[in-house]
Amino acid sequence: MEGIRAEGAPMTERRYRFYRKALDIIGAIDAERLSAPGRDILEDVAEHMLLSPDCSPAELRELRLDSTVTVRELARAGMVPPATADQLVELVVGAGPPLPRMAQAVLG
Repeated sequence: MEGIRAEGAPMTERRYRFYRKALDIIGAIDAERLSAPGRDILEDVAEHMLLSPDCSPAELRELRLDSTVTVRELARAGMVPPATADQLVELVVGAGPPLPRMAQAVLG
């Protein structure tokens, strides 16, 4: 999986593992709690992050924020348990592009 490119984005094994784990967790949420449309939204968010190309720190911040807000909104609606939402945010963000090295040094 290392080095495979999807839509111009480097899809690393690490990103793919985060994506697959996010899908596993989404799939484990009780269907009575998380409706099919809600499940589709979460799966789409995870896939979008996986396929997102490397981008500027500002674009990446926006991409991560959008994904986090989507997961948190479903949690506030009671469709995703709070602890699961925390885990999903971490996994979905991990499936996305890495923070550029320069920004990592600045942000510590």
